[in-house]
Amino acid sequence: MSNSVKGRSPESELREGLEAQRPLLRRSFLFGLVASLLVLAPTVYMFEVYGRVVDSRNLTTLLMLTLFVLAALAVMEALEWARSETLRHAGDELERALMPRVYRAVFHMNLVRPGSASTQPLQDLRVIRDFLPSPAVAALPELPAALLFMIILYVVSPWLAFLALAGAVVQVGLAWGNEKRTQPPLAQANKLAIQGQQQADAMMRHADVVRAMGMRPALFGKWWDLQQAMLVAQAEASERAWVLTSLTKVVQTAM
Repeated sequence: MSNSVKGRSPESELREGLEAQRPLLRRSFLFGLVASLLVLAPTVYMFEVYGRVVDSRNLTTLLMLTLFVLAALAVMEALEWARSETLRHAGDELERALMPRVYRAVFHMNLVRPGSASTQPLQDLRVIRDFLPSPAVAALPELPAALLFMIILYVVSPWLAFLALAGAVVQVGLAWGNEKRTQPPLAQANKLAIQGQQQADAMMRHADVVRAMGMRPALFGKWWDLQQAMLVAQAEASERAWVLTSLTKVVQTAM
């Protein structure tokens, strides 16, 4: 974005756009928090079945408990859907608020310096939009519920709580290691993808000149080399991630 318009930095405009979505983000957090607490419904159900139904053989109690847990699970899924839709709506609203501004900035830059700006900022804004309904953001409301689960485990057995905490620490460490190992090749792949897109845009804008000067084979070869290098970087990131992802699954299964 250009800083000349309204004298504001891109960071401040993005921050203002996110602040405008605070009510939707707060609502999605509430939906996610309640949904994560309802995960305890099957556990409560099994405790009640073994504590009440098995000894009394009361089918009415079993029926009521079953209806209760089914209703809780239905509400949980409805809240999960509502959270996802709310985050998606927040992303759409953010794009609607900032896309005209980004478009005008890119257009203005091409007027001032023809051919110097690409459409990459538009793609970057869509990446931010898609990040809001992503699993990373959706997992934030589950943190308070995770703390509650740890307290419940500690009440049941301190050793169970310690084991769960140790498993969580191991999984966080594996996730961090996965990020550190895959970030460099992914960043390189993203850089190469942007360069390839910019070169392709330039070739398409000046297709007549490229053909007239006989530069199409050379430019295509350069673009193709960028694509191949991007694929190599992506493959390297995938190979690095596979080992730690497999270890994470082993830890989850063992827990």
